[in-house]
Amino acid sequence: MLKGLETRSNKLNKNILGSGIYKAINVFFSLLIVRFSIQSIGEEQYGIWLTLLAFFTWFSAFEVGISNSLRNAVTLFFAKNKLNQVKDTVQKGYKALLVTYFTLISGLLLLSLFTDFTSFLVPQKGAVESFNTLFQITVVVYFIHFILFFLHNLLLATHNAKATYFITAIQNGVLLLGLIFCSISSYTPSLFLFCLWFSTLPLMVWAVASVYYYSNDFKKFRPSFLQVLDKKTKAFSGLKRDFFLIQICTLVLFSTDNIIIMNFIGSYEVTAYNVTFKYFNLLIILFNLVLLPYWASFTDAYGKGDKQWIVVNIKKLMLFWLGTAVVGLVMLVFASDVLKIWIGKALEVDFLLLLFMFASVLLIAWNSIFAYFLNSVSQTKVQTRLLIIAAIVNVPLSIYLLHGFQVSGIILATCILLLPQAILLPIECNSVLKKMEV
Repeated sequence: MLKGLETRSNKLNKNILGSGIYKAINVFFSLLIVRFSIQSIGEEQYGIWLTLLAFFTWFSAFEVGISNSLRNAVTLFFAKNKLNQVKDTVQKGYKALLVTYFTLISGLLLLSLFTDFTSFLVPQKGAVESFNTLFQITVVVYFIHFILFFLHNLLLATHNAKATYFITAIQNGVLLLGLIFCSISSYTPSLFLFCLWFSTLPLMVWAVASVYYYSNDFKKFRPSFLQVLDKKTKAFSGLKRDFFLIQICTLVLFSTDNIIIMNFIGSYEVTAYNVTFKYFNLLIILFNLVLLPYWASFTDAYGKGDKQWIVVNIKKLMLFWLGTAVVGLVMLVFASDVLKIWIGKALEVDFLLLLFMFASVLLIAWNSIFAYFLNSVSQTKVQTRLLIIAAIVNVPLSIYLLHGFQVSGIILATCILLLPQAILLPIECNSVLKKMEV
C-alpha cells in the first residue's frame, strides 16, 4: 500500500510541477491572443467570433461525454498494464466520435442549406458577408478537431497531464504568431480569414500530436483504422449517460451567455463580458493546473480502497481553494487598471460584472473539487440532477436578470444556479467516502 501511495503521489506531483511552466506559457499566449485579436479585427467582429465559437462549443459535449465515459476505464486498465483492453477502449472511443460528429456535420450542413444561421448568431444585418459559407467550413473543421481531441483525455487518463498543456501552448503560440504577423505588416484580416485561422490551426496541431504519440508513447495501444470501422467494435457500449448530461448541461449553463448578450445587447458587450471572464478565468487555470491530474489519481486510489489518501488530498485542494480566493480578491481590487494595460485601451466594464464574475469563478473552483472526485469514481447522480435543473432555469433566469442588471445579470444567474452544487456536492462526496472501506 505504501509503495502504491508513493507511486501515485509522485506521478501526481510530477504532473503538477511539470505542467506549471507549460501552463504559464499558455496563459501568457492566451492573454496576448485576446489583445491582438481585438487590435486586428475590433471589438465588434471579435464578439461575433466568440459567439460562433460558443455555438460550436455546445457540440463539444459529445466529445467530452464520450471521453469521460471511457476515461476511468482507460486509467484502471493502464494501471494494471492491460494494454489490449486500453487499445479496445480507445478504438471504441474513436468510433463513437466518428459516428457522432459525421452525423452532426451532415445534419448541420444540410440544415444550413435551408436556414440562414446569420439571423440566429449575428442579429446585426450586414455584419458579416458570406456568413453561411463561413459557418459551413468551420463546422467541418471544428468537428474533425473534436474527434482528434480525444487524445487529450487519453493523455490525462495515463497520467500525462503536462503533455496536454504543452500541446495547447504550441497551438496558442502559433495562433499568436499569425496575429503578430498581421500587426507588424499592418494587415487587417477579414472576419472570414480570422475564423478560418482559429478553427484550422487547432485541428492541425492535434493531428500532428496524434501522429507523434501513437507512433511513440502510445504505440502499444495505437488504434487500427480498420478495427475502428469494424462492425465488431461496439461504439457506444459502456458509455455513461450521466457524463453526457453533465457536459451538455454545463455547456448550457456557461456557453449560452454569448448568444443571449449578442441578441439582447450587442457584440461589443460580448467582448467586454469575455475579456472579464478571461481575466478571472486565470484563477480557474491556476486551480485546474493542480486539479486536472487528480482525476486519474482519484480513480486509482478509489479502485485500491485508499480512503486516507483521498481524504488528505481533498483537504489539500480545499486549502488551495482558499489561497486562490485571496489571489482573486487582489485581482478584483486592481481589475480596471490591469484590464486597461492588458487590452491596450480603456474598456467599459461595470464593477458588478467584475464582482459577479469573481464570485462565479470561486464557486466553479469549489464545486470542481468535489465534482472531480465524484466523476472519477462514476458517482454522478446528484451532480447530474442539479445540473439538469440549472440548465433548464439558466436561460429564462439570465434574460430576467439581464433586464435589471444588464450584462452583469447573466453571470449573476450563473452564481445563483451554482450555489446548490456548492452545498450538496461536498455532502455527496462525504457520503461516498463513508461507504469506502478504511
